[in-house]
Amino acid sequence: MVGELREKYPITAISQALGLSRSGIYYLLNHQDKVMNKLEKVREKYVHLKFIFDSLCREFPKYGYRRIGAMLRRRHKIRMSKKTVQWIMRAFNLTLPVKRKRLPRSRTKQVKAIQPYQLWQTDMTKIWVKGTGWMYFFAIIDCFTREIVGWTFSMFASAREALKALEMAVDNHFPDGVPQDLSLNLNSDNGCQFGARLYQGAVKAFGFSFTRTGYDTPEDNAYIESFFGKFKEEEVWIKEYESPFEAEFSIAGWIHKYHFERPHSSLNYLTPTEFKEMWLEKKKSLNQLAKTSCKTSVKTS
Repeated sequence: MVGELREKYPITAISQALGLSRSGIYYLLNHQDKVMNKLEKVREKYVHLKFIFDSLCREFPKYGYRRIGAMLRRRHKIRMSKKTVQWIMRAFNLTLPVKRKRLPRSRTKQVKAIQPYQLWQTDMTKIWVKGTGWMYFFAIIDCFTREIVGWTFSMFASAREALKALEMAVDNHFPDGVPQDLSLNLNSDNGCQFGARLYQGAVKAFGFSFTRTGYDTPEDNAYIESFFGKFKEEEVWIKEYESPFEAEFSIAGWIHKYHFERPHSSLNYLTPTEFKEMWLEKKKSLNQLAKTSCKTSVKTS
């Protein structure tokens, strides 16, 4: 901005208008020149990667430089520092607009999970379908692995639809029945669907405990709220669904990519599936080590 003003107005007028000293204006101009020179050098050095960056940013228009860097490693085996990826994206005008940080609320409650099947969160959101109107998407997330363990998409927002997502989660992850020693807590907001007798009876029958957030405290359901934000940015808001079938098919495809292809920043840029497999493998190794140590101690005694 200062560079554009410099072409029209003298330094003195600019400094008075902006409330800065003349030396401050010259510093900004010099800094701007350095940035522009560096961007030009970056464009020349990495012009051979422009097509790759363009294709990734078109495919994932809501990915920032960190996640684009992760996709470079995953798909093209190209390893770069985060800063290098950021400079390249700036050079080719591929960066996202900076989001304004919101002030923290006075009441915060961050729920932690230390293993899979310990804490699930569920919620509902609306999705517009052309010619049909608003439809409803229920989802349940595992707060440790970030997997979407169950979901349903329907024209109705009843407790029965919420229950279908829960039944899908149980069928997919506990096909032989819920283990008796499982201690799983399901958390929801204060939606009437989750407080209905039908839903509460099913939760009790599965042997899960159930908690609800306080009023006007979405941070207590942060994992599923965060998922809905990414889901809408990367899928819903860039599509125009012509029919309920098209919408459900597209949503199912995105959730599959979310599980198997989308790197998750809080999982060290692994996918939820990779993170869960790594955790289970580590747990298995620790159990085998513990058994070996126990047998060794018995023989020694």
